[in-house]
Amino acid sequence: MYDVIIVGGGIAGSVLAEKLIKNDFNILVIERTKRLKKDSGIVANRNIGKVIPRGFIEHRINEMTLVSPFGLSAKIRTKNPFAYIIDRQKLNKYFLSKIAGLIVYDHIKDVVWEDGFVSVIGDNKTYYGKMIIGCDGANSIVRKKMNKHDGFYADSDIVFGALAFDKIKTDSIHVYFNKLFSTDFFAWKIPQNNEYGLMVGKRPMDFLNHFKKKFGYGLNDVLVYPMIIGCKKSYSDRCLLVGESAGQNKPITGGGIDLAIVSAYYAFTTVLAAFKNNNFSSKFLESYHNMWYKDFGSEINRQMFLRKVYMKLNNEQIDDLFKIVKDDLEKTDYIEDYIELSNLTRKLSYSRLFLWSLRNFGTIIK
Repeated sequence: MYDVIIVGGGIAGSVLAEKLIKNDFNILVIERTKRLKKDSGIVANRNIGKVIPRGFIEHRINEMTLVSPFGLSAKIRTKNPFAYIIDRQKLNKYFLSKIAGLIVYDHIKDVVWEDGFVSVIGDNKTYYGKMIIGCDGANSIVRKKMNKHDGFYADSDIVFGALAFDKIKTDSIHVYFNKLFSTDFFAWKIPQNNEYGLMVGKRPMDFLNHFKKKFGYGLNDVLVYPMIIGCKKSYSDRCLLVGESAGQNKPITGGGIDLAIVSAYYAFTTVLAAFKNNNFSSKFLESYHNMWYKDFGSEINRQMFLRKVYMKLNNEQIDDLFKIVKDDLEKTDYIEDYIELSNLTRKLSYSRLFLWSLRNFGTIIK
């Protein structure tokens, strides 16, 4: 029997597994596929040089252009980089290399809570562990089985990221707020990666096709992937959820690398305490949820609020808002933390935002 079974060998699972094996835990990592995840690879300063080696940095970001539905733009320039673009696949390989020999490839079908252990049932084999950690992403089977175990059957809200690649000729990252490109949030161009894409709640390929036709791009190496948004319950008896399976990503951007790493460290601390005290109850493991929620849960909730307000607006209202915030955004020369993007609202004129809110009060509260 294993001490800990980790389902999912992505960044969250790999970072947690490495910490556990260094502390003499008998662990197993179960991964469904050998295919490595690919995305924009944008991360904040928090983990650079600590968990993420500086050698994986491909580009430093200190400039970004926001574009309104009718062509208004606001360019944000900062003295120092507020984020970095890393090679996501190289980073995945780096973390996986640290836990080589501990990974099995199997498709998990079920998780059963037994008396004193957990059975993890795969296509190829059944595995047994004292604890199970779900690091298996937006469509987490561990989350679904944990919710069922807890008698909670409502699952999480899913949105989609869709991206493709072609030659991008803009001078900086461009972010487009336009309901024709995404009803739910925004679309983007990243010239450093020759990437364009969007976040949307449904019909991602329809919106991606419209976006690419608008700018005359080709539809190369298309990737559509689900993302979970909003804080989710991340613990139960003998079980923790880490990373995207627990909604530990940024609702504004969909990015989850930074929060997955931070949460893996909180999970490690909790697992150590659980084995030291021989206590694997839901009540004891709740401390993990409290740790990460205290760190960045409020920021996730603020970003969810901003996202929900935005979803109610039409293009005319968005353009009107741009006219109000454009000058304040362009005066921004420092972004404290790319993880806490809601702090940008503190740089805006509250009096003008208040007047705009009054004009659009009926839309906001409905």
